[in-house]
Amino acid sequence: MTDALPVALPLAVVAAAGTAFVPTVGPAVAFVVVHVGVGTIAMDLVGIGTSEAPAPRKNQASTESS
Repeated sequence: MTDALPVALPLAVVAAAGTAFVPTVGPAVAFVVVHVGVGTIAMDLVGIGTSEAPAPRKNQASTESS
């Protein structure tokens, strides 16, 4: 995983716990924190956003139809 995980994880837990008791904002913050976390883990597992990720292909065929 990334080097920022030891800092980001406790910060996300504190933010979610701190807003958990606010009626509308709490569930929204928890939703965002969970989905950003899941997305970050998925990107790390696949290798997107890392220096080891393959470069995009330059001569990729267009998928648009006219």
